[in-house]
Amino acid sequence: MKKLTIAFLVALLLCSCSGCEEEDQHGFVIASWNVQNIFDSVNDGTEYSEYKHQNGWSDYAYRARLKAASAVLKQEDIGKAGIIILNEVENQNVVLDLMGELDPSFLWYAVASENGGAISLAVISSVPMKAARIHGVEGARPIIETQFETDTTDVFVFAVHAKSNVGDAEENIQIRRLLGQALSELTALTKSNYPDALIIIAGDFNEEPWDGNVISDFNAWRCFWEDIERGTAGSYYYDGQWLCYDNILLSSDMIGRWGVVTDGIATDEEGLPNRWDRNTLSGVSDHLAVWVELI
Repeated sequence: MKKLTIAFLVALLLCSCSGCEEEDQHGFVIASWNVQNIFDSVNDGTEYSEYKHQNGWSDYAYRARLKAASAVLKQEDIGKAGIIILNEVENQNVVLDLMGELDPSFLWYAVASENGGAISLAVISSVPMKAARIHGVEGARPIIETQFETDTTDVFVFAVHAKSNVGDAEENIQIRRLLGQALSELTALTKSNYPDALIIIAGDFNEEPWDGNVISDFNAWRCFWEDIERGTAGSYYYDGQWLCYDNILLSSDMIGRWGVVTDGIATDEEGLPNRWDRNTLSGVSDHLAVWVELI
């Protein structure tokens, strides 16, 4: 692949599932959520300044964040997810601690970040993970590719966290386009090698899927946001407008049900994302989790 460099930290756990119940491979749920910066209580030197000990961050506050995040992930429907993409977790330790708050069937994970980066991208799973690969993208965050084998077909999940809109707008778009080019090459190669496989792209695109940067061939993918009128709902609320930044795209029409998690502590009294507030140690995330049930 062109324009790819390797710049990541990765951890993959493959545990024996002996003694576990057989995973139902039909109709399983995949979810994606930007958790808005969950940092542990260890000073590594790369965390944002407000999450350092000297600025009042503590193990107590961290554990409270884990409890709040896990409460969202345990809610009805998303609680059935066998594969979850997580954006903005600090590192492997946070991933393992969050998995510890969930169903014990979550035994597999992959984590990747830029060298020296403050936040990571992760995939956690209760579905046996056949393989995990990390793809570095020049100027952008890495892509995590995970492979799962079901009774009917192989499933490939490409997890992403695209460049945000903070800073120079045109430069950010160019970085998202680099990510999009890498995704296009990777998914085309996967389709060639596994013509019957289901391919999924999921994560925080930091743009709407039809904007054409991260996904240039949008019409080739099945997107659940197309089932509702654009602009009437979304997963991220900014400047008085709902945006469909968090997404799960499928290479074939296998969406049974889908949803955006709005119950419980996920939203505030106005129905907006109950964003995490570091100053008051309240809230949970400025993004809503999304999920899709595959059929």
